[in-house]
Parts: sequence; structure tokens; C-alpha cells
Amino acid sequence: MIDEAEVQRSVDYLMQTAGAAAQARANRVVLEHGLKRVKAIGMMKHNGLPISAQEREAYASADYKTALDGLQQAIFEDEQHRALRDAHSAKIEAWRTAEATRRSVRL
Repeated sequence: MIDEAEVQRSVDYLMQTAGAAAQARANRVVLEHGLKRVKAIGMMKHNGLPISAQEREAYASADYKTALDGLQQAIFEDEQHRALRDAHSAKIEAWRTAEATRRSVRL
């Protein structure tokens, strides 16, 4: 059974991690859009080639691999925050349901 102290810890966690979760999401979005920039710069380095070859070279570049690695880390951090926050929200919701059931049985 979930007690009120545990619910309070979950509420506190949600409040304390809101900023970090928002920053993780912002980092992820910026890096997702940053891939387009890395690709464009990589294509510019090979502007004498056909478009498909420019894309191939851009995707194969070390810069693109570095950007992908950064994006992978940003996705991990964003999803980790989301999963933990969802778990705490679910705990609060389970407690609310149990409390409503307990009150209705008492009446």
C-alpha cells in the first residue's frame, strides 16, 4: 500500500525535476534539428557531387556520427526523465484511486 509520505516524495520529485526534465527535452529537440545542420554542412563540403552523393558523404562523415552520438545521449536522458516522472505520476494516481475507494467503502 502506498502511504501519504511516499506520495509526498513523488510530488516533491516531480516538482524538483521539472526543470531538468524540460532541459533534457530541449536538448533533445535542439540536437534533432542540429542533425539537419550537420547534414547541410557536410553536403556543402561536397557541392560538386550529385545531391545523392552529397547526402551519402554527409551521412558518412565523422561530424554526423558525433552529432548522432550526442542525440543518442540526449534521447536517453529525455526518456529517462520521462519514465521516472511517469512512474511517480502513476504512484500518485494509484494512491488517489485507493483513497477514493477507501472513502467510498467507508461511506
